[in-house]
Amino acid sequence: MSAWVELEQFDTDGFCVTATGGLPAEIAAELRTAYARLGADVPVAVRSSSGEISLDVVGADAVVDAVRRYCAGEQRTVAVQRMNGPTAHVDFRLSLARGVPEPTTPMGLDGLRLIGTSLSELIDGRRSRFRALSVAVAPSSAHRRVRRASARVTTLLGAATRSTAARLDFVERLLRTEATALLHRLPAASAAGVALTDLARKALGKTAHHSDLQTVLRGHDLTAELDLELWALAERVRTDEESVRALDDSPETVAARYRVGALPAVLQDGLVEFFGQHGHRGVTELDLGTPRWSEDPAPIVAVLADHLRATDAPEGLAARAEAAERKIAELAARVGLVRGRIARFALGRARKLAALRETPKYLLVRILAAARRELRMVGAELVAADRLDAPTDVFFLDLRDVRSQGDLRTIVAERRATYELELRRRVPWPIQPDELTVEQAS
Repeated sequence: MSAWVELEQFDTDGFCVTATGGLPAEIAAELRTAYARLGADVPVAVRSSSGEISLDVVGADAVVDAVRRYCAGEQRTVAVQRMNGPTAHVDFRLSLARGVPEPTTPMGLDGLRLIGTSLSELIDGRRSRFRALSVAVAPSSAHRRVRRASARVTTLLGAATRSTAARLDFVERLLRTEATALLHRLPAASAAGVALTDLARKALGKTAHHSDLQTVLRGHDLTAELDLELWALAERVRTDEESVRALDDSPETVAARYRVGALPAVLQDGLVEFFGQHGHRGVTELDLGTPRWSEDPAPIVAVLADHLRATDAPEGLAARAEAAERKIAELAARVGLVRGRIARFALGRARKLAALRETPKYLLVRILAAARRELRMVGAELVAADRLDAPTDVFFLDLRDVRSQGDLRTIVAERRATYELELRRRVPWPIQPDELTVEQAS
């Protein structure tokens, strides 16, 4: 294998290439060899680290040409360094594989189709720009709109349903109508935040690096708050020897004990409290066919056990806020009075909006979790009607299947087999080569 590139073959699923700089002849040769392993005239997807993608590329020469287009070094370098600072190291990473999507359950795909169809109504560039501008000027109004939207979701999810048909109607309403209405009401916080951050970069010029801006914007969102809550729970558990010993078992064993209420009181009560707030989240939470943390606590148990082994406490929200304010003042002082005021204004508002950037997904996941809860009850009703073997089998169907008549076990068995095959597929993973400069690679 050459020093320029490392390829790793994953059965017939694909391979990855990581290179620095341009596209030397060695890489082109390796690409042709690796493509040949996939078979003759196999259509593949070529995707770069910056999001460019070519679909249904056929033939080794076409693959090399696609990679060469994405390898145009100077333009990529300028774009990356504009985003991350003039000292940012520029790598070129590319994955080449058969065009197989990430595994999603059939019901999860159906839900995303319903949401996607209705979301097309929101794609209005002029309206989005106006909303982003209003949010940038008045971040406090954006926070009020988020609180109203959250209250709306809470009220909506408290709605009672009865029959199977009523539950399915409610699920369709959640996904087709309510999700879009929710996102329409939310402020365009992400777009406004990006615009404000870009304004700050222009005001600060080369005096600000990517790490400076990260100090201002990091740790001020829902993920950071959730991580700190988990750390606080770990600190409570640390004081109880019985709970600490319980976490020596595998996450799956601890999760099984949690489900039957058999954990030590400190750990059991702490997890009940945590899942009361965050149990609707999950590992692949946009797929409503996959378990939420309240159903499968094992991932959170694993994180909790890791926190117990850690010694350095994470920085608290108050400390992060103080560090951000100090950094904003420091950055503003590096430039003149006018540019400094512009930078202070833009960064201050961008930080306020950073707290809202995850809110749309968070509320959407709450809606998906509610839809999942309704569908599990539908699944139980189908088991009682002797049409399914288990309530969760319903997630290998789509809504049209569920509304149909007859036995559904054959459909479930076929789709489960396909889904489990996709879960076993090994995803191509970028492998770091020896560090090379652009001059060395050219």
